[in-house]
Amino acid sequence: MLEMNGVCKSLEKYEDDQGLNFDVQQLPGEIATLSVVVNGVEELPIYISSTDEEVLTVCHLFDINEVKPELEAEMNRAMLTMNVPMPLSSFGIVGSQYVVFGALSASSDIDELVHELITLSANSVDAIEALSDYLK
Repeated sequence: MLEMNGVCKSLEKYEDDQGLNFDVQQLPGEIATLSVVVNGVEELPIYISSTDEEVLTVCHLFDINEVKPELEAEMNRAMLTMNVPMPLSSFGIVGSQYVVFGALSASSDIDELVHELITLSANSVDAIEALSDYLK
């Protein structure tokens, strides 16, 4: 199982051969959660939490209040259509926030988590661009 303190330390030290690295912050609360920004990509934090079964990664895209009301149903349909071809990620709603999320097995290693974070970050930027016409 990926332990959040170990994940935090590993991500803080991570840098690939192209200079990709992460800004990592542990968030206070009952559930161990990290906020991670992939440096060099749009500054959209990805939140990571873990259970015995899975590691969940979530990136908030925009609030429902930012959506043009007359286009909300059309945007939701577009998001459902985009869900299938979007690698390793899915759309969802948490409270009033539209999100992109991914999940990994709790037995995943740090390299698999890094791949998930990079992919989710890119997917989040792509999603905001693809959905921008629906936003105020």
